[in-house]
Amino acid sequence: MVDPSVPSSTPSTDPGQQKSPLDVLEEILNESKNLGGGGGPGNAAAPSGPSPAELALQEQQAQQAQQQALAAQEAAARQRDQEQIQQQLSQLQQAYQTPQYQETVRQKTEKQHQEEQHQSDNQGYEIRQVEHTKI
Repeated sequence: MVDPSVPSSTPSTDPGQQKSPLDVLEEILNESKNLGGGGGPGNAAAPSGPSPAELALQEQQAQQAQQQALAAQEAAARQRDQEQIQQQLSQLQQAYQTPQYQETVRQKTEKQHQEEQHQSDNQGYEIRQVEHTKI
């Protein structure tokens, strides 16, 4: 015998009629609006709406949809970040090729070479004392 208050086919359990997570969330919102709106004494006694098992299933599907959306957003953000990193690396490589940068590198190496030459020239002029190694 079929109970008229229990729906005979549930769209969430039928694999042929899978709903998108957005549709499930909209259904839950509509149901919550409907449950809060009609507060007469006749409505309180009549069992309406999905069973607790169906609510749990809908909640689980909503959570899965939210997790999938979050994962998709994170993947898109990672992809965007990778593209920005590649672009910045390309700009950095181009900066290394500019004449200004190459001149800066040449000046630094020339200065370092001059300092080394100065140190080697001064090594013979050290004064050794009895108590000290050099002045």
